[in-house]
Amino acid sequence: MISQIEREELAKIILSTDDETLINQAKDLLFVQNSWESLPKQVKDDVTTSIKELEEGLGIPHTKAMKKYGKWL
Repeated sequence: MISQIEREELAKIILSTDDETLINQAKDLLFVQNSWESLPKQVKDDVTTSIKELEEGLGIPHTKAMKKYGKWL
């Protein structure tokens, strides 16, 4: 559990920084509502289809895919 002191130290860092990247990352973490709901329908459909295929044993294990395609990554 985070202590009150840790919360205050974090707040001080955020309040005293001019680092826009840090501030934007903090905002992203704090204010992202439901990232699944914000995805486009096609992306959600593709993910759902992929999960179904994996459950049916139609997927390719990561180790096998890395053997085959690892040289391009």
